Amino acid sequence: MTPLLKINPNSEFTFDCFAENYISTITLAIYFINEADGKTIFTEIPVDRIPAASKGQKNIEVNLTAFAGKTGFIGFKFTGFPYRKKSAYKIDNIKLTNKREILFWESFGNTPMKHPQRINNFTGYDNPKVFQAKNNHADIRYPKRFYLKSNVMYCVLGYRDKPYSDEITMNVSHIIPDTGYKNLTLSFDAGTTEDRYGTPLNKISIKCDGIPLYINPKWTLAGSIFKKFSLDIPAKTINQVSFSYSDNLNINIAIDNIMIKGEREN
Repeated sequence: MTPLLKINPNSEFTFDCFAENYISTITLAIYFINEADGKTIFTEIPVDRIPAASKGQKNIEVNLTAFAGKTGFIGFKFTGFPYRKKSAYKIDNIKLTNKREILFWESFGNTPMKHPQRINNFTGYDNPKVFQAKNNHADIRYPKRFYLKSNVMYCVLGYRDKPYSDEITMNVSHIIPDTGYKNLTLSFDAGTTEDRYGTPLNKISIKCDGIPLYINPKWTLAGSIFKKFSLDIPAKTINQVSFSYSDNLNINIAIDNIMIKGEREN
């Protein structure tokens, strides 16, 4: 368990993890631990990229968005069963930093919606005049089944056997500074309302100023649970981000808490 931490909106918690003699009966879970009403509360945080084979994974980021403003601990819980080999998770380079600044953050509003609204018609954005859907199929909605209870941007596969495709653009040229920052990243929470696991994130194409961002083909979405994904932006300036999906998506994907961060240049 870490020392007591104050979680800020731009807090980043990362660690390196190495699996040794991996077997399917070992797991590593991450928890946020705090006190409320005299009770200790353990909240598991879904974390992507924890090794599921005998290998290492560096710079795993834990999504702390839901705990902004709270004080507590971050804990690692290892579970395993006896085996003829000594299986282990080795954790290194644990970091909590507020060094990088939030340059753009969209949560799609805090008021739950009763009915979905097309992206082009939605008025509850944190950042007005940013989002536009080319085919006006994608929408903003409040799916109650998700781990994070909030409005989300919803990539709609289709309706009554009518396949949909769309390109959602974010015009951030009037929001993101064009100088003075480096190490830009695009992060977001993503999940699916389907009770299916293992859907690749790269079913969606994500570009910055027309340049495709690398999406690890092993990154997958989980049913009814958001996981945090972070993509490196290979530039120091950014004007537009686009999310594209086609009618072969085969699954509905929801995206929330879209964030662009950068580190101030000296």
